[in-house]
Amino acid sequence: MNRSACIVRSLALSAALAAAGCASVQPPETPDYLKPPADQSAYLMTRGSGDYLYECRATPGAPKGHAWQFKATEATLSDADGKPVGRIGAGPLWTAADGSRFTGVPQARKPVEQDKAVPWLLLGTKDNSGDGVFGRTKSVQRVDTEGGLFPNAPCTRRQAGQIARVPYKATYYYYR
Repeated sequence: MNRSACIVRSLALSAALAAAGCASVQPPETPDYLKPPADQSAYLMTRGSGDYLYECRATPGAPKGHAWQFKATEATLSDADGKPVGRIGAGPLWTAADGSRFTGVPQARKPVEQDKAVPWLLLGTKDNSGDGVFGRTKSVQRVDTEGGLFPNAPCTRRQAGQIARVPYKATYYYYR
């Protein structure tokens, strides 16, 4: 793709995301401790789909001396119509298709009943950059999680260093 086409595509995506940001986003019902500060308002909702990555590592006190340890999240973020908006990678680092980004910092968590999925979260942000959709994000809520729990596969010295990918899905609400 040539430079002009890339610029046009980037501007179209930014305009679409900006329009989505102007639409009313209804925050989810959550306990008070999972709500962002009162001076922040929801501007975007995405659906995340991807994997939780776990590494089998030596762990003192664990059965067989090894245990699965969380390593990173890898997920694609899509809008309500299923169009890609960005991704989440190690850090956790949120990167929008327009290049804006931030690093999420866990603030509070709510375990999912009966440990059926990774917990709901409230995250603050740091290291925001770019003028795009994620550039001014201050908080993120992760809700409606499915999957992502520790793998059931063996983790012993023989499996040390192996990575297990566990599928997960979640809904993310962004505040500024």
